[in-house]
Amino acid sequence: MKKNLWSRNFTLLISATVLGAAGGIAGNFALSFLVFDETGSTLAAALVIATQMLPNFFIPLLLSQLMDRLPRKPVLVAGDAANGVLYALAGVYLLNFKFTYIGFLFYSLLIACLSAFDSLAFTAIFPKMIPEGCEEKGYTISDGLSGHETHHDADRRMAFWGDRRRVDLDHPRRLFRRRSADRK
Repeated sequence: MKKNLWSRNFTLLISATVLGAAGGIAGNFALSFLVFDETGSTLAAALVIATQMLPNFFIPLLLSQLMDRLPRKPVLVAGDAANGVLYALAGVYLLNFKFTYIGFLFYSLLIACLSAFDSLAFTAIFPKMIPEGCEEKGYTISDGLSGHETHHDADRRMAFWGDRRRVDLDHPRRLFRRRSADRK
C-alpha cells in the first residue's frame, strides 16, 4: 500500500508555514522601510535588519534542548498567535504614539526571536509529520520552504570542490543523521 505524504496534519503544517513565512517576510520588509522612512538613515534600517538576523543564530543554540521537551503543536500555535498580537500592537502603537527607533529596534529583536523559535518548533515537529517511507519527499519540501540548499545541491557543490565532507550548520540534526548513515 502506497503511503500518502500529504496527510491532513502535514498539509496544515506546510500551509501554515508558507503563510507564516510570507507574513514574516512582508512584516520585516515593511519594518525596515518604516525605520528608513522615519529616520532617513540607511544605517538605521540596516541595523534593524542585522538585529533580525541575530536570533536565527543564537536561539537554536540556546533553546533547542528546551524545544525537544515542549509540546510542539501548542508552541507553533502560540508563536503564531504571539506574532499576530505583536504586529497588531505595533499598528496600534504607531497610530497613537510617536515613532522611537530604539523601541522598534527592540520590537524587531522580539519578532525575530519569536520567528527563530517558531522555526525551531517547525524543525522539531516536522519529522513526526512525515509518514514512514516518505522521508525524502518530505525533507525536499521542507528544504524548499526553508530556502536552504537540498542534500543534492550540497552533494553537487562538494563534488565540484572535491571534498566529500559536508558541514551544514543550519541543520545540525541532518548533519548527525547523515554522519550516522555514512557509518553504515
